[in-house]
Amino acid sequence: MAPAKESASKRKRPTSTGGEPPSKRRIRSESASESDVESQADEGSGEILLLETQIFESKKNYNNIAQLIQIVQNRENDAEQALVAAVSLCRVFIRLLGMGDFEKTKDATKKQIAIVRQLREWLSDFSTSLLPMLQQDETAFTALTLSMRVWKAAADRLPDTDTFPWELFKKLVQGLLRAEVDGGVREEFLEKFMGPNDDVRFYTYRAIQYVSPLTLHRVFSVLIPGTLVQVYTPRQRCGSKCRFRQ
Repeated sequence: MAPAKESASKRKRPTSTGGEPPSKRRIRSESASESDVESQADEGSGEILLLETQIFESKKNYNNIAQLIQIVQNRENDAEQALVAAVSLCRVFIRLLGMGDFEKTKDATKKQIAIVRQLREWLSDFSTSLLPMLQQDETAFTALTLSMRVWKAAADRLPDTDTFPWELFKKLVQGLLRAEVDGGVREEFLEKFMGPNDDVRFYTYRAIQYVSPLTLHRVFSVLIPGTLVQVYTPRQRCGSKCRFRQ
């Protein structure tokens, strides 16, 4: 995907007091450090890195993925460890997708089919576990970046007829439109991912069809104005870059 033309740290966001609240400063700081998101796991627990390493050593260790997901889900007990585990899982899933472990083949054995099914279930659980992180100032931009990296890896690797990446993306859009998510996070999605990328923009509008009517005011006030000149009519297609034609 093409890089955003403008850093999130340079955006100006209106405030009711004329100044910038502390929460906004934290969010902007997170956004500015997104290019270093991979290094966050290196600063975390050695146990998490060990679990990650073992996954790549043998498929017998794939159950380590479930352990890492549990750490992410237990973020209320240890938010720092949860973030480290999330970054680690992002690397794991991207690498396994690149190795073809998520692909369904005609000559697959029952055991291979079971592995694919389990990996997809874990990736879906991981994507779901990232959604609450979008609601926290300290983790919002990292969670958005991880979600989009995993989705892109799935979209690039799996065939167009596979609906699994679409389900991941639809879940993310619904999560972004929740009231608990700061508007700056949606602006980041708009400017860094939706605006510059045809496939992201096309399927964002498609995902909007499935959101609750109670969230539509956030759709029209945040997402649509920023890309109004690029809106597709129902008959238009996004071209060769689209990943989920149905």
